[in-house]
Amino acid sequence: MIIILLVFFDVRWRLLPLAVVLIGVLWAFGLAGYLGIPLSVVTIAGLPVMLGVGVDYAIQMHARVEEEVVIDRASHPIQETARNLGPALLVVTFDAVFAFAALRFAKVPMIRDFGMLLVIGIAVICLNSIVQPLAILGAREFRSPTKGRDFREGPLGRLVVWLGDLPTWSAVPIMVASVLIFAGGLAVEGKLTLQTDPIQWVNQSSQNRKDVATLERRTDASSELGIYITADDADLLLPQVEWKATGADGAPCLTGAFPDAPTYSTAEGCYTEAEAATMATADESVRWLENFTTDALTRYDEKLLVGSSILSPLADLTDLEGASNVVPPVGLVSASYRAAPDSIRTLTVTEDRKAENLLFITKPGDLEERAVMIDDMRERFATSEGPDAAQPPEGVSATPSGLAVVGVGLLQNLESNRVELTYLSIFLVFAFLTVRLKSIVRSLLSLVPVLIAVGMASLVAFAFSLKLSPMTAVGGPLVIAVCTEFTSLILLRFLEERERGFSPRAAAEITAARTGRAFIVSGMTAVAGVAVIATSSLPLLRDFGIIVAMNVIVALLAALVMLPPVMIWAEERGWVSRGMIPPEKLGDKSRDEVTPTENLVPGAPDISGEIDPNVSI
Repeated sequence: MIIILLVFFDVRWRLLPLAVVLIGVLWAFGLAGYLGIPLSVVTIAGLPVMLGVGVDYAIQMHARVEEEVVIDRASHPIQETARNLGPALLVVTFDAVFAFAALRFAKVPMIRDFGMLLVIGIAVICLNSIVQPLAILGAREFRSPTKGRDFREGPLGRLVVWLGDLPTWSAVPIMVASVLIFAGGLAVEGKLTLQTDPIQWVNQSSQNRKDVATLERRTDASSELGIYITADDADLLLPQVEWKATGADGAPCLTGAFPDAPTYSTAEGCYTEAEAATMATADESVRWLENFTTDALTRYDEKLLVGSSILSPLADLTDLEGASNVVPPVGLVSASYRAAPDSIRTLTVTEDRKAENLLFITKPGDLEERAVMIDDMRERFATSEGPDAAQPPEGVSATPSGLAVVGVGLLQNLESNRVELTYLSIFLVFAFLTVRLKSIVRSLLSLVPVLIAVGMASLVAFAFSLKLSPMTAVGGPLVIAVCTEFTSLILLRFLEERERGFSPRAAAEITAARTGRAFIVSGMTAVAGVAVIATSSLPLLRDFGIIVAMNVIVALLAALVMLPPVMIWAEERGWVSRGMIPPEKLGDKSRDEVTPTENLVPGAPDISGEIDPNVSI
């Protein structure tokens, strides 16, 4: 940003906008800290984003002050800047606030926090970017008025005039193209894929990542998937029935004394009839646990490596090649549990014995593949008949849990309303502009380049088969905020020039010539602010920086190239200025002339002396 301002921003005190926005960012993060907004892998990207977006306001304010001094030789440039540009900056600030407010509806907490951080940050930075430049430049101009050269014929001004010099007849094809591009992006949105392997989100050259890769390669293990099993009654899972050597009359128990539970009535010991019934019921749970574990390791052999539970030590001992699978009786499992170390008992069964854990070690793979497996498990847990049935016994329930489920839940939450966040952002901005500009037409004009930028982003990602990172969920509202800033400022400045009596085409050309320098510089700083994220060692952030920077460039070009002919076409039909400018002020002047302005503060000193209204520049 320092390089861009020093090379391209041809004003006095070129780095002032950056100093102003740094103070604003300090305020923003201080307020965010006071409000308890946490830092996360997403919110840490807020600093360069706020720098890139926020510096635009200070650049626009700085450029307008010098425009009033150098070109219009206004007697009161600070008043003129505040009166003309201040309301416009408030409009674009609310554009950004509403665009970022859509992120508050995300299902992922860190994205909601990011949205709140940007809402607070942009509001604070805008306030700072209005007050400080006016105060600082007002003091400077009072002591030492700027005597720079006319910059309208400079390279940046000529470039913006050239970019927006499309013929008026191109307006209708542009509007049709914007709708088609947006619809095309909407059509391919569902076909875009996210990078769903969490390992690919982190720094691939770090030692930790290399160690994980070595571990995965040698053990074929990656993460864990738990099956959390609960029961209405503790005896349904692991009954604590005391084994007895003799019956109630002191006589030894005989095999088969209880036909319904022959396993637990033996020559060595016995249970009461009620206890035997309890053990038989728990036996059903043990058989289900063993059968599900064995079936899952076979059914999902490409995703699961091994399964462990309180049953595993005994079941593995009897799992011999060439022999039928033997399910240990629950009495033996209970005895094994009582003999296990405390750490094993804590890991596998809760203290009240109403819940137990089946833990699978998963093989390396992305979240999308695990999501298919987890969804299949959930469906099988609810199925009681057929070859895929895995419904637990009555009174027992099972649900996937663990790191794999958390990761899959993150993926599903990111995918579930990622697209909706972008469209909600567009709707909120459209609704605000419609109310503020008092016209649906003016609101739609501001959104034409936005639709192109949003649609083009999806089409490019689809055409090049790009895998989007989860952070692209915040990319859409960010592009909308930047693009509507440019379009709203251009539209409002166009109306200002029309109020000065210029024809539609002359108003568009004067807007481009006078503001071209500020727009190009602020566009470059916005791109730099986002693109610097592309230097991150985290692919999660790097891909976000690349894609969003590309989208911001598209948005800026769309605003500078396509908005002017559409504005001229609409204004020739009286749609743009209607209800905003008194008809008697509209004219057809074609030359950019100096316009004398009244002193809004009687008694305030003049800076440049009197202005001859007949002098044109």
